[in-house]
Amino acid sequence: MKSSLYRLFVIFIKPRSQDIEVQRQEYVLNVLLSALVVLAGLATLLSGIYFFSPTVDQSNGSFLFTAIFFIVIGVLLLLSRLGHSTVSGMGFICLLGVAALQLTFAWSFDLQQALLTYVMVIIAASIVLRARLALILGVCISIILLVVGRLQTNGSLQPDISWKKSGLDFGDALGYAITLLIIAFVSWLSNREIDRSLSRARNSEAALLKERDNLEIKVAERTRELEETQLVRLTELRRFAEFGRLSANLLHEVANPLTAASLNLEQLSEAEHSNYVHQAQRSLQQLERYVDAARRRLRGQSALATFSIRQEVEQTMRVVEPYARETGVRVEVAIEGQPKLYGDAVKFSQIIANLLVNAIEAYQGIKRPASEPHIALTISGNRKSITCRVQDWGKGIPKDAISRIFEPFYTTKVETNKSMGIGLSMVKQFVEEDFDGTITAESDGHSTSFECILKSQARS
Repeated sequence: MKSSLYRLFVIFIKPRSQDIEVQRQEYVLNVLLSALVVLAGLATLLSGIYFFSPTVDQSNGSFLFTAIFFIVIGVLLLLSRLGHSTVSGMGFICLLGVAALQLTFAWSFDLQQALLTYVMVIIAASIVLRARLALILGVCISIILLVVGRLQTNGSLQPDISWKKSGLDFGDALGYAITLLIIAFVSWLSNREIDRSLSRARNSEAALLKERDNLEIKVAERTRELEETQLVRLTELRRFAEFGRLSANLLHEVANPLTAASLNLEQLSEAEHSNYVHQAQRSLQQLERYVDAARRRLRGQSALATFSIRQEVEQTMRVVEPYARETGVRVEVAIEGQPKLYGDAVKFSQIIANLLVNAIEAYQGIKRPASEPHIALTISGNRKSITCRVQDWGKGIPKDAISRIFEPFYTTKVETNKSMGIGLSMVKQFVEEDFDGTITAESDGHSTSFECILKSQARS
């Protein structure tokens, strides 16, 4: 039953416009027209039965009038359902206006039924069309009544006023009642839809207020989070500033002893030279390069040139290899061809050295495997980029730490109390800023690999 009623509602009444205001007008119009179609259909059926009765005078035109009214109302409802609700509403108002004018001219301007019909025209126009149109119609109807009343009172028009001399007729009361019921029904429908719209507006306003309150809470929470984040950043910046001051002082303090040690080693006689002395000299030279590069960086300078990757790796290995032997780790180096790169050679050397030292330290604190611990350094490339990959099979990096290992001052070696957490962050900075490249890290718990792609091309 409910599904059948809903289907009838969808077919005859449910608004199809997307505009909320037009939906309200269309809904009232469709309900009114549907009710009139039902009433006109019943009236046509009854008058038809009466008209075709053998005892009735066939000149009676009530059947024809009700049939025409039924057809006109049906056409107006069809127009509304086809999406022309404004045209249908105007047609309905015109139909009521013509009926009121007919009563006015035929039965005089003070016929109560005509006046009630005019009232219904004005109210229906304000509901199913626009309030401005209702005002215009009110003015026009007032002018028509004044003009027709003047013409009828001075005798220019002769309406049938015999109804004034006749006795009381219950049919008149029935007509008045039906007209008033229609006016009340239309007003009730309109006011109900207005109340629903207001209720939706109030609910929307309440929802907006609630959303605003929630948004204010979220903004306050977000502001607090940003303040905390800024505080953390400021703390890091202070640490960086302090680290910078310490670095400058350290460079100043280290430079002189390095120079003295280098001169003392050079003064040793050839007979006193040994592999250890040569190794110490090479290590001191590499340290001097690092110190000189750090000084240039603090002054905002850099030494850019095309350098041989193989030579830089060999120099770096002279510094790293003693530490690798001491910890029992073998470093395997594989370089394809004779690749060259344009940039700061010392920074490239620092990238490789930091990654190798980080890989060597990955074997500390774990049980020695059956095979010798080793690290694989592979370098390959083409004319567009150089790929450096360092892989170890040590203790790996936890999954929750892999995304943070490039952050400044973050370290997974807290227990050793030796790492400051700046090695990998410095590597990332050199790779991205000095060589326009990228660096990624992967770890499965048994092996860890770092891959750098350096995009700066060699220049001749």
